[in-house]
Amino acid sequence: MLGFAVLAHLAQTRRVKRISKKVDPGQARRIKILDLKPRDATFIKVALNSDESVFVSHDLEDFPDTVRATIRTDLGIDVIEATEGQARL
Repeated sequence: MLGFAVLAHLAQTRRVKRISKKVDPGQARRIKILDLKPRDATFIKVALNSDESVFVSHDLEDFPDTVRATIRTDLGIDVIEATEGQARL
């Protein structure tokens, strides 16, 4: 229910927009080295192209602290959980 409320709020305040998943070859190589699932890699690419460079995920299996730290260091993306993301709205 929280997810719907967040999306509804974002839509009402015109904060929803289309973002490309295309990244430059260097960024694509760094993402490939992370050996993420294809869908997860897509979300990281979109986060790279977003204004805030933030990806919200509760998936600690695919994004453990070590992977989150590498993504932050190598790509400049903060991988956070929804409670932290909600505070950034």
